[in-house]
Amino acid sequence: MSNLNIGFQTCKHNHLKIEEEIQLALNNGLNYFDIFFDGFSPDDVSDSQIDKILELKKEGINYTIHSAIADYKEYPKFMDRIIDFSNKIGALTFTIHFDKLSYETIDKILSKLSTNTKLSIENTIPDKNYIYEKNYLEFIKEASKRFKNIYSTFDIGHCFINKYDITEYITKIIDFTQISTFHLHNNDGITDTHNCLNKGNIDVKKIMEFLKSKNLYSIFIIEHWQDNFLSLKYIIQISTD
Repeated sequence: MSNLNIGFQTCKHNHLKIEEEIQLALNNGLNYFDIFFDGFSPDDVSDSQIDKILELKKEGINYTIHSAIADYKEYPKFMDRIIDFSNKIGALTFTIHFDKLSYETIDKILSKLSTNTKLSIENTIPDKNYIYEKNYLEFIKEASKRFKNIYSTFDIGHCFINKYDITEYITKIIDFTQISTFHLHNNDGITDTHNCLNKGNIDVKKIMEFLKSKNLYSIFIIEHWQDNFLSLKYIIQISTD
C-alpha cells in the first residue's frame, strides 16, 4: 500500500452499515475513513455500532468527520450531537462547508470540539459565503485571523468547477492556513458528478506531483463510493510513477 494517507467515505447509496464500510476500508489496507453525515445523523448510529467503530480504530483506522450540509448562520441544535460523536471516536479532522457558515458558529464549534480535532473549512460550489458575501479565500483568511487552529478542507472538484487553476489556488490557501484534508474526485468542469479520479477533465497526476513537490501531503479522502477502488489504485499508481 502507498505511504499516502488515503481514506474512503461513507455513502448513503451502498446499502452497507457504517461499520461494514469501515471494515472494507481496513481490509484493503486503508488507515483513514471519513464519516459524512449525509442522509443520516449520530442518532442513527447505535451504541453497539459505536463500540464496533472504536474497536476498528484499535485495528488501525483513523477517523475524520464531515458535518451535515446545512445552514450554519446560527448554531443548530443537531450540531451538538455531531460534535459529541466526533469527540467520542477521536476524529482527526472535522469538515464543514463554508457557504452558509458564520464566524459565530465557528466560535461555538471550537468551544465544544476536542482540541485534538482540526476544524477544517471546505470550499464549495459556488465560491460564495452567503452571509458575508465573501469568496472562500477571503472567508478562510478572516477565519484564520479570528481563531487559532483553523484548517482547510480542499475539494479539487469544487475548485475546478469554480474555474480556478487548482495548483495556483492551493498556493494561495497555504499562505495563511494549512490544508488538513483533500477531497478527491473528478468531473467535467461543469457538473459536480464525483467521478472516479481517472474519469474527468481534472489533471489529478499534475496535482499530486505539485503536492509532492511542496510536501503538502495531508489526508486524502476519495469522495465517491462507486469505483472507489479504481480511484485508490489510480492515485497509488500516479503517486509512485
